[in-house]
Amino acid sequence: MMDYSYYFIEEVKDVSTLQYDIFISVYDGCDRTKETFKKLKAKSKYWLVIPQYNQSDDERPSSYLYSSNTDESDYILEVIEKIDIEKGKRICIDSTGFIIPHLLYLVQYLKRKGIDSYDVLYSEPRQYENGEATEFTKRVGHTRPVIGYSTIAKDVEGEDTLIIFVGFNDEMVSNVAREKSKAKHKYLFTGFPSLQADMYQQNLIQLNKSLETIGQKHVHYCKAPAYDPFVAARKLQDIIDKRQKKPEPVNYIHIAPLSTKPMALAAALVYFNNPDSPIDIIYPPAEEYKSLHSIGYKRTWRYTMEF
Repeated sequence: MMDYSYYFIEEVKDVSTLQYDIFISVYDGCDRTKETFKKLKAKSKYWLVIPQYNQSDDERPSSYLYSSNTDESDYILEVIEKIDIEKGKRICIDSTGFIIPHLLYLVQYLKRKGIDSYDVLYSEPRQYENGEATEFTKRVGHTRPVIGYSTIAKDVEGEDTLIIFVGFNDEMVSNVAREKSKAKHKYLFTGFPSLQADMYQQNLIQLNKSLETIGQKHVHYCKAPAYDPFVAARKLQDIIDKRQKKPEPVNYIHIAPLSTKPMALAAALVYFNNPDSPIDIIYPPAEEYKSLHSIGYKRTWRYTMEF
């Protein structure tokens, strides 16, 4: 079994002590991304502007990289090719403002390019704009595999397993549960410990809105720290290992990272570390994502991703 305990994680007390060759962040207008961008030291810093944030010219930073492509692969390929990324450079990515499919495709891109070690930051919000009622998206679309994270069914006669990292967006959770309703086994991960003391209860409130769609049979409830991709990856790996040891044949194992960016990184790690398993990462992308959805920031985490 893959050992995720050796991966490096730390709480960064002072972002200004960090130094890199290349720093990449997505501009979402929130304090937690702007402050990190301002304080961190790097030879080259890049703001990415994602069209789904629907920001006006006045809302965007003075200098940024942009593509009008909404597809995660086309967008990343267009903007990242403008950055001189190569092996040997110290690279840091602030995951905080990323849309999850775009973050996952960037991880896929770096792996294919042979960049096998880099740092990722994630800054926790002090609070979301309206607690559990915060609007993060508009016009959520159909659930599909994130580009670069699809798979081939292992046994067409086998059972499907659905694993959802549950966030505040109950519309997304219901969408995934509805479109993968044939999954016999369902695992629901909530973030505990959560980013803030009250966020765990808010998470459960949102989850309860989706339970009718999810159903009651063969539903398993799990917890993982909302800020730790490596603990989450270990728990996710445990589920996959146990499912594949069952006598029933496995068809698909669908992972839907609808929670924090660290949970999305956990899904990517498990996907890459199980190349022979029928795992895909799925997501219901929205036409629009809301910027300025968080207020302040509590702390910043640094993860070293190694492949």
